[in-house]
Amino acid sequence: MVYTGRRIAPDSLRLASATLRKCTQVVQDQVRRIAASKWQIVCGLYGWALWGFVLLLVFAQFLGIFWDSTTTTTHVVYGQNPLLGPYAASGTNDEPYSDRMIVCVRRGRLYKPAQLSAVLQEDKTELIGATGSGIHGYRVVKRESVGLAPETYDHHMNTCKMLAVTLDALFDSCTALEYNAARDNLRVVNNVYSKSMYLIAASLPMLIMPYWDNAMFPFGIGSRVLRVK
Repeated sequence: MVYTGRRIAPDSLRLASATLRKCTQVVQDQVRRIAASKWQIVCGLYGWALWGFVLLLVFAQFLGIFWDSTTTTTHVVYGQNPLLGPYAASGTNDEPYSDRMIVCVRRGRLYKPAQLSAVLQEDKTELIGATGSGIHGYRVVKRESVGLAPETYDHHMNTCKMLAVTLDALFDSCTALEYNAARDNLRVVNNVYSKSMYLIAASLPMLIMPYWDNAMFPFGIGSRVLRVK
């Protein structure tokens, strides 16, 4: 027997060492695959998000073909301050547009302001004539494009209160003109060439016609015009 100076490991140790190296390699491969999977998921989500954004832009452009309306709010003042003296109304400021006219309608125990154009669309507004014969109501220009600002509503609220306490004088004026305000209330012909006349129930027999929208207003009663401050 010749001794070479080299120790030979038993078979069991060699087997255990090989198994350990193999397990280590498997674990390293799993770690690399997990890292690669996370990166692939991130890339996939980014791709889907990018394509979703592109599709959203395309859909928005397509929707804009059919839905291109916009809503804007503009505060407009018509006419001139009456305190500055008489003047000729310019343009169409003196035309009685239905969405600029205010009517005082009884809501509960109070008379409150409302746009004439809105009141004419209410169910309780009654059609009392459609033949055009015997038209004796206010004729207005039909329009539905102007809204009533909150501060203007508050101003008209005080105006309606003021007018409501003078009902006796209003009724006397209407009676002199053979216009029974207690029975007929306010009557309106809604449009220039219209033959239909509407009766607005529970309303004061007048229209507020704001030639200068944010200050003083003239009020038409029958064939007379009053100015209320």
